[in-house]
Amino acid sequence: MADSKKVAMAGGKDRFEDLPDHVLELLLSFLDALNAVRTSVLARRWRNLWKSVPVLRFDPYSNFSSAENFNNFVNKVLECRDQTSPLRECHINSYMYGEQKEIYRDVESWVQYAVSCQVSVLRVLIQDGYHLYLSNNSVISRHLTDLMLYSVDFDESPLDLVSCDALEVLDIDCCSINLGDILPKSLRHLTVKCSIIISMHTQRSRLSAPGLVTFELEDCEGWTPLLDNVPSLVTSSIIIEDVECNDSCDAYKYLGDCGVESCEGCYVEDDCSVILEGLSGATNLKLISVYSMYSPILEKLTLQFLPYEEFGIDSSESYNPSEYFLVSKHLMIVEIHCRKKDKMIFQIEKILGTHGVTPAQLDIKLL
Repeated sequence: MADSKKVAMAGGKDRFEDLPDHVLELLLSFLDALNAVRTSVLARRWRNLWKSVPVLRFDPYSNFSSAENFNNFVNKVLECRDQTSPLRECHINSYMYGEQKEIYRDVESWVQYAVSCQVSVLRVLIQDGYHLYLSNNSVISRHLTDLMLYSVDFDESPLDLVSCDALEVLDIDCCSINLGDILPKSLRHLTVKCSIIISMHTQRSRLSAPGLVTFELEDCEGWTPLLDNVPSLVTSSIIIEDVECNDSCDAYKYLGDCGVESCEGCYVEDDCSVILEGLSGATNLKLISVYSMYSPILEKLTLQFLPYEEFGIDSSESYNPSEYFLVSKHLMIVEIHCRKKDKMIFQIEKILGTHGVTPAQLDIKLL
């Protein structure tokens, strides 16, 4: 930009001169807010362009000596910005210091400003190990399509996410949040990592997300939520390894002639694991947990290999029997749907056999 200014001052043609304002504003949207404001010194035409940029990127690590200076800068930018200009994206990357309440109020006011401008993409990231508290209604908007929250805490009441009827992507990391029971039908991708999932129920929350295509849950505290209604789910990854997770399953309690009672943490309806049942439609599924954090209730496993799929499977000698295999204790039948019983199927039979699945439990169905 300095070179552009020198050319203009020397009487040469400014290479940006022929571009319309909306194109220049689009170019400025790729800069953080501080550098966008700095372009106002380039020429008279640039003086107010930054006030109409459709994307705001607030980054405290641009060139600020303190959090207070950064907060004052953001407040001034929002005060001077053209209120009639649309705001497509707002990225708030902030840091907190101490317990100064005015800093918390500042960040919430920025979020509320973005929502009032009908922003589509909103990302709030709090750095340096601090957590920001936001009121539950501050991030609710029918115009949001993409919401990312990092180190943000809400109160225990459910967020009214159903009102966000355009929301497609929800990314939650290191937060404390109550997602409620029903997610918007528009939601396609949900990621929850290293967070506390608050539930108003006795133990687990129940999530109904009819439009959900991908679901990723990793190392969250409390109970893994139940997936009640996810007919569109294709890809899911659930990793339960956090020591604060309540999904422990120590053993089954045998009650003599009365049968068995599941231990604390297991959730069963009509002899089916609701957690696993909710994932049954996924075609790409990853389940990882430490051995004491699972509910070994699965009685039927179906493996389907479509004609156009090819798999490379290592020799079964690389697989060792494991006493903590997820399904071996209660599994009654394994159905394998395939085009033909080839080498790959024999390898799968051998692998399952190392985990206690007998030939009598296998049912191979040719497509």
